[in-house]
Amino acid sequence: MNYPFFKHLLHKKSKKAHLVVLFVVAVVAVASLAGAEAFNISVTDASNNMIISGNAWSSNIGWISFSGTVANSAHTPYGVYENPKTGALSGYAWAYSQPDLNNPTEPSGVGWLQFGISDATHPAVKVDFNNGGKIVGYARFVSARGGSWGSSTGGWVSFSGPSYKVVQKAGCAWSGYAWEPDVAGWIQVSGNTQSGGSYGVQEGVQGTDSSVCSQISQSQLTCAVSQSSTQITFTASPGTLSSYAWKLNGVSKSNNTSSLTVTPVAGNNYTAQVSASVGGTPQTAYCPLVTIPTTSGTGGGSGTAISGKLTAYPNRVEEGASTQIKFTWTLNNVKSSDNCAINRHSTGTPMSTGFRVMSGGALERSVFPPRTRGIASHFNDITDIIKTQTTYYVECNGSDVPGSSVIVNVVPTFNNF
Repeated sequence: MNYPFFKHLLHKKSKKAHLVVLFVVAVVAVASLAGAEAFNISVTDASNNMIISGNAWSSNIGWISFSGTVANSAHTPYGVYENPKTGALSGYAWAYSQPDLNNPTEPSGVGWLQFGISDATHPAVKVDFNNGGKIVGYARFVSARGGSWGSSTGGWVSFSGPSYKVVQKAGCAWSGYAWEPDVAGWIQVSGNTQSGGSYGVQEGVQGTDSSVCSQISQSQLTCAVSQSSTQITFTASPGTLSSYAWKLNGVSKSNNTSSLTVTPVAGNNYTAQVSASVGGTPQTAYCPLVTIPTTSGTGGGSGTAISGKLTAYPNRVEEGASTQIKFTWTLNNVKSSDNCAINRHSTGTPMSTGFRVMSGGALERSVFPPRTRGIASHFNDITDIIKTQTTYYVECNGSDVPGSSVIVNVVPTFNNF
């Protein structure tokens, strides 16, 4: 079967060719299960694992259902399962192009996506509890076995890469994108439909063991700030790790405990970052910015942390293309003397040298309260070119503002084959 030919038609996005591709590939998918493996898909002991539910979406192949029932006489259940102790994923999801997700015997999609398999270059997919719930490794479309898709990648779906990833959040919902380069393309595990609804993949607890969600929550290194009239205290969580490394305003400190205390000086800004090993994985957390007013006010001169929110439209842009993005922002506890701007960093870390502003990123200070700190809202239209997933966020007085980040993803440009 000439799979490169079908791939060429698919990327041309001809409606007729699209339907032909889906039908023929689905026939191969069903045929590949017609032997001893056919519908023997409850390969995991569901009583000891947690079922994954919901749907993911690919603009090339349609919906991917993570659990359901086969339309046979036995109504055999299928699904993807997660081991609550190791994070290993196993079982099958079903890729279909028609709305009948409970009918996997019909040739309406590319068919089964298998989890829990691996080879020398494709490790099995799992949830990494020690890395913030990041999903690492590969699953594989059954219909691509034996090179039938006509490429060296063989239908393997990657769940994380240099510029993309899928994450299982502490609330057990999945977010982000997976990638299969030949037929499926980008696979989005949560989002909004054109009709205004929403969809997503979600881990649903099977039995009584729901520890996986709390494991992910505990594995995140975070930093909080508290203050009084005489001192500022930055505190890392979890607070029971063996050692911590602190920086205050970019300068390393000798303190290795879970908290850092500072005696503030009027007119200064203070921000800290803390690094530690969490479950064997190095992590860094950035603490909220604290601004100490030049003139002490009520409360003995205690500082006020600037916080905010930032959104972007559109939040998916064409790779390498010049695109205008509307950034809408709201800042709390700002004043007209604050110097704030929108900046971008593909690394997701604050600037370490000076306060630089990307073109069009300076916030309009005329909308900031002139005398006392308060709330300000406005927008910036910024034209930018990005080639990878990029984090934008607001910086004030040279430090990033907590809560003010937004991620803009890229849509790759496909070439005809």
